[in-house]
This record gives sequence, structure tokens and C-alpha cells, in this order.
Amino acid sequence: MNKKIDVDLILKNMPVSTKIVGEIIYFDEVESTMDTIKRFADSNTKEGTVVVAGLQTKGRGRFGRSWISERDKDVLMSILLKPDYHVLRALNMAVSLSITDTIKKVADVKPTIKWPNDIRVNGFKIAGILIEVDALSSGTNCFVGIGLNVNSNPNNFSKEFEATSLFSERLISFDINRVLSLLLQYLDARYNSIGTSDIVGEWKNNLDTLGKNIEIFSKISDEKYNGKAIDVANNGDLIVKLTNGSIREFSSGEVTLQQ
Repeated sequence: MNKKIDVDLILKNMPVSTKIVGEIIYFDEVESTMDTIKRFADSNTKEGTVVVAGLQTKGRGRFGRSWISERDKDVLMSILLKPDYHVLRALNMAVSLSITDTIKKVADVKPTIKWPNDIRVNGFKIAGILIEVDALSSGTNCFVGIGLNVNSNPNNFSKEFEATSLFSERLISFDINRVLSLLLQYLDARYNSIGTSDIVGEWKNNLDTLGKNIEIFSKISDEKYNGKAIDVANNGDLIVKLTNGSIREFSSGEVTLQQ
């Protein structure tokens, strides 16, 4: 069992050539993989460049929250993509599905997606995604950060995180290099399928949010709304029937599922 990240092993475990995923740069420790890749990325940096770390000291998720992990236990990575601007909304779906693909393959458990991109197993968060976009004169640099709890013990985390890991779900340790290899393969395939597959339908079928009573906090209006999640639009917006009977679409926000 390989306990440390090894780029050579990651590449060796990738039996098929990838169209986008390219150079993999490993750091033993960084503040965050997202900040690291953004520091050296410019218009000349090749799409598909990947930064992987053994430990993040200041990892972050959506809304500026901390992302906690243990050294050499989890997937901590960011990748530079340069998609056409009109497919940015589909990118979130592709990345989410690449993570669920990976979890199903390596652990034989059924993950779900809490809108818009929290990956969960049995109601507990196992992976998160952070997407940040820089508009350049030559196009769009899109930085995708992924954190996937693999061998960490969620009991070491604060209760507020409500987290799990592949180890916690199956009570066995996983080869971190194989997990990374599979994730990069699935990410490459999902990214290249945007526009040619029913990615919206697949993403929708994996959502655990639809049909549930929810509270959603909108950063745009700085307000909380209550209602029932009834559908998603083709662009990924969440369609909610509010308690006052009106229908509203949300392009972003933080969802809490109501009991």
C-alpha cells in the first residue's frame, strides 16, 4: 500500500492517455493548492497542469471556509482548465460527476451531490469543489480545486464539518496514488464530454437535494430563503418553490437540507 503521493505511480496507474491532464506538480506542503497554481499560472501555462499536495496548511472551500485534512491521507489538488466561457456552468457538473465516478469505482459506495457541488456519502461530506475564474485577454483561466477525504479519520475533525472519508465508510485504507490516477482520468473524460453528453441529466440524477425542504442562503442578496427544491435548470440553477408559493431560481448559494 502506497502511503505517500508519488507522481510516477500516479502516471503509471493511468492506463489510458488523457487529452487534457498534463504535467503533475507535487508539493509536500503548501498553504493551498489553489493559491499555489494561481501564483505561477499565466496565459502560457498549459491547460491541464495539476498541482497536488501532501498537506495544505490553509486549504479553503466555498465561502472562504477552511478545508481540513491530514498529511498524505487525502486528495488535495487543483487543476488549470481553459474552457470556453459558455460552458463554465457545465464545468461544475463535470467535476462533480468525476468525483462520484471515482468514489463508486474505488470504494463501491453510492455518493450523492448536494447542490451545487458538495459530494456526500450517507449524508456526510466526503469531497468539495472550489472553482475560481480569471478572465484574460487571451481567454479564460479556470482553477478547479478538489478535496477528497480518502484515508483521513473524520473523528479528528471538528463536529461542525459533518465529514466522512472512504476509510471511514469501508474501514480499509486506500492507495492514494490509485485514487488520484482514477480521479484525473474521470475528470479528463468528463471535461471532454461537455457538450456531447447529457451531463445535466446525469448530474441531476445524482443530486440529493431535489424534492427536499431546504433553507438556502444567497450571497447575492445576503438573505435566507425557505422552500422546496423542485428542479434544476439546464444551466444548473436550483429551482425552489418558496414557502410563499413563488418560484425562484438560484445560481449560487448554500443549501441546508431540512429534516
